[in-house]
Formats: sequence, structure tokens, C-alpha cells
Amino acid sequence: MTLAGKLKHLTRLHNLKAVAQAAEISEFALRAAIHGKRKTRRATIAAIARVLNVDSGWLGDDTRNWPPAWSPGALELPENVQNNIAGESRQKQLSAS
Repeated sequence: MTLAGKLKHLTRLHNLKAVAQAAEISEFALRAAIHGKRKTRRATIAAIARVLNVDSGWLGDDTRNWPPAWSPGALELPENVQNNIAGESRQKQLSAS
């Protein structure tokens, strides 16, 4: 599974702006990685993996498939980012109903 495919699955319920902010990357860089539009730097992959609580080696390795290798040492999202993501997820669930 490719980096883009993994990111599509991992971010589908997340507010991309909040994830990018927590990873300290631009939203453009995150969206480019999700859509596979350009080669993603290792540092960017590591930052995204930290925020999404997955192993960066798994995320960046196209030969390793689903399910993700969860990272026990991952940092938690700041509370304001968690609230943004939770609110976005609730809105998406309500919209789908």
C-alpha cells in the first residue's frame, strides 16, 4: 500500500488543517502527500506519522500493507487540535446520517 493510500485511510475522519498544524507542516504538503502529487520528504512523513500515532517506517514503506504499525511513543495531539478533529468528525457523521 502506498503512502498516499495509507494517508487517505488514516486521515479520512480528520480535519486536515489541524493535522498539518500539529505536524508543523503546511496543509498543502499534507494534501500533496495524500494525493501522491509529489515525493514526500522523510521529515514530513515522520511528522505526519507522529501526529497520526503510527510508525514512520511503516507509513513511508510502500511494501508494508494495512493495518498500520501503531507507534507506542507517539505524541498526543494538543487539546485544541483534538477538539478541532473531534468537531470535524461529528460534523461528518451528522452529514452522513
